[in-house]
Amino acid sequence: FWDDTNNRLGIGTSTPGAILDIIGPSMQLTRYGARPFWSHFRANGTVGSPTQTITDDDLSRWNASGYTGTVFAGNSAAISMTAAENTTASAVGGYIRFETVPIGSTTLAERLRIQSNGNIGIATTSATNDLSFGGNSARTIWMERHTTPNTAGNNFTLQSGGATSGATDKNGGNIIVSS
Repeated sequence: FWDDTNNRLGIGTSTPGAILDIIGPSMQLTRYGARPFWSHFRANGTVGSPTQTITDDDLSRWNASGYTGTVFAGNSAAISMTAAENTTASAVGGYIRFETVPIGSTTLAERLRIQSNGNIGIATTSATNDLSFGGNSARTIWMERHTTPNTAGNNFTLQSGGATSGATDKNGGNIIVSS
């Protein structure tokens, strides 16, 4: 359905609420010969006068909301792909944020971030190592038991990289546990 008054396209609806409004059980993108992909483009300004995308502008955002029985509620979870720097022809750094809403709340909170350098932060927006945990309290890394019987244990292995094949010193690196 095309809404001439508001310039909106409705698929599965005659009252589209956005430029493209699809109501149905699923969507599918099929492409042969190469992988299908979604491209999202962001510029500031207007169509007639676009301006530069700057640091921390969301380039793409996926939100998920539930229904209260009368209306769709605010976002319960979101994934954002965000500019990590001002965009130029030679600089397009970005990061990905994962957000959820705690039970009994309506406010999104960032839970995990993959930074432009590949570092992953859990409960921190500025991971200084490959994997960083934020917060002012102790953190626990836990392996769930699931189907392993209570009488059996599971292995949790931390392993540092060993030397390459053909090297004369075959020792691996050290695993350092410190506080």
